[in-house]
Amino acid sequence: MRLLITGAYGFLGAHIANYLKAQGHDIVGAGRDVVYGRKRFPDFEWLACDFNHDTDISDWLPRLEGIDAVINCVGILQGTARDRAKAVHVDAPKTLFAASQKAGIKRVIQISALGAGSEAGTIYASSKASGDAALSELDLEWVILRPSLVIARDVFGGTALVRNLAAIPFVTPLIAGEQRFQPVHVDDLSEVINRLLVPGASSKVTLNIVGPGEMTLAEIVRAYRTWLRFPKTAEIAIPRVLVNIAARLGDAAGWLGARYALRTTALKQMDIPIVAPVEPMIEATGVHPRTLEYALRAEPAELQDRWHARLGLLKPVARAILALFWIVSGLVLLDPVSFSYAAGVLVQMGMPVDWAAPLTTASGIVDVILGTLLLMRWRVRDVILAQLAVSAFYIVVLSISLPGLWLDALGVLTKVIPIMVFSLMVLAIEDDR
Repeated sequence: MRLLITGAYGFLGAHIANYLKAQGHDIVGAGRDVVYGRKRFPDFEWLACDFNHDTDISDWLPRLEGIDAVINCVGILQGTARDRAKAVHVDAPKTLFAASQKAGIKRVIQISALGAGSEAGTIYASSKASGDAALSELDLEWVILRPSLVIARDVFGGTALVRNLAAIPFVTPLIAGEQRFQPVHVDDLSEVINRLLVPGASSKVTLNIVGPGEMTLAEIVRAYRTWLRFPKTAEIAIPRVLVNIAARLGDAAGWLGARYALRTTALKQMDIPIVAPVEPMIEATGVHPRTLEYALRAEPAELQDRWHARLGLLKPVARAILALFWIVSGLVLLDPVSFSYAAGVLVQMGMPVDWAAPLTTASGIVDVILGTLLLMRWRVRDVILAQLAVSAFYIVVLSISLPGLWLDALGVLTKVIPIMVFSLMVLAIEDDR
């Protein structure tokens, strides 16, 4: 079959698309960043779409030409300055579903979430439920899948946080450790979809996609810690007031473009059990899901898994420290005493007195701007590369004009080298996917 998969380079979408491709289906991926999509899956056909704006049937009908079935994998945990939950979960999907009906596409599969509805009291849950309802009202072969916590060899969002918590040495902090889940492997979810694409498969049904047994969050973290071959540690429950503060900070970072799993929506969703009977899924599809322990044993952790687990929580800290270093450096340079010293150094280098003060001011402002942009996570790679370029410029110019600074007791130039290496390491681990 020729399948249109929206969000085909996201965590779920990528796994589902790749699995179905291996089963012989032709994949047409749709997403906002088709350049990234083509880099990741060059053998897929790619179409550009934006669920924040594509809310007219005419936006979708051309994309549906020659398509046999549609699988919608687009979703966001919480709205940001760039993404609106109602548009992403309701408006655009509703239009896509209506266009599918108009185009004569009978089979539409919606990837929703276990917990969609009003019980959690979040925009995420209510908007997901509204999108599901819009599909269920149409006269086509629709299927709504509501998975619990989806696990895979790679991680993203909540599963990344679980792995990071499991890597903390000496003590394991737990956030709502008694929250219950039924982890389901992404390949089991993908096989469910594969079987639902067979002619005559179940339709006009809502299926909860869950693993065979309930686990608390604490048990899941322990399972990952064992998988990563980290020693056992004491476990402590983080006070809810501190968790709430961290979630609020996560919300603020989200508006700046950062992707943090710990946000207020995530906490509210975790306050309700993410569990359901597994038998209806097995009866409808014949798929018997594997346990978390079995899935982890099937793919033993390697060195890169241990590195990722350890670096996950250090990454935002390292980025923030680097940003603050540049901001403070710029502010210190603009301090009257430091300003006079720096301008004097420029004069010693042979620079006209009239130029020294403006150039010193500009250097301090540039440092503050670069640090602020990094703190806001605006085009992180470009900002760090600019910081490296500025640092290299300082080293070259000062080495030529004032080579004696290499022997300065305060290490004016020598300290720049480790900062540049630190910047390269922050740059190296910046990827979220």
